[in-house]
Amino acid sequence: IFNKGYFICKNLIDFETYKESRIESINFFKEISKNISSLQSALRGHVGAGMKDVLGYENNNYWKIIRGCYFPWNKIENNLKNTIYLSRKLSTIRNKICGFSPDKGSVIEKNGYVQYTSLSLYGSDGGFLNKHRDGHDKKNDNSFIHFKLELTHKNKDYKKGGFYIWDNNNQEIDISSKVNPTDVVFFNGSNFHEIKSIEGGIGRIALFEIPTYVS
Repeated sequence: IFNKGYFICKNLIDFETYKESRIESINFFKEISKNISSLQSALRGHVGAGMKDVLGYENNNYWKIIRGCYFPWNKIENNLKNTIYLSRKLSTIRNKICGFSPDKGSVIEKNGYVQYTSLSLYGSDGGFLNKHRDGHDKKNDNSFIHFKLELTHKNKDYKKGGFYIWDNNNQEIDISSKVNPTDVVFFNGSNFHEIKSIEGGIGRIALFEIPTYVS
């Protein structure tokens, strides 16, 4: 990760665990997609302690996405229980990579640091996220080592687009073409990355934990 800016950990999770979360997430978004107009705006940015989970949709010049944000102080949704549990388990591995205690961010730390689950669908009708870097006001180089679990896959569940990273040599890497079921990507969120426009199939579904600070 520190040499290239990313690392694909092959077969990190067992297939049955992956399969449970994949089916759960696909079914969840299949239902949600029937009534997109009823959704609030997707969350990006400010998180307040104690706020309710946010399931939202956005379609603008910056991104096109359905995103669920699930906070550790709220009861876990029954229809996403396996997926959210898996996300939080992977977060403990990410924490170890960063040199943190495994449970860091599972509750709000004294300095306001916390992690929450983000589950997103980039739809097959052109879902995307513009090229960007991650960051927040409280500087910590380790805090932006992210993990990413792809639950649908390029050339199987959708035809074009996907997750791209610019590595430490500023080379564009098509991560989605390299990742197989049960693989987990770890990457430096301070490097540029984007979701190129998704076309075909059922779209791109992916899971990760967002490290942030609450007010």
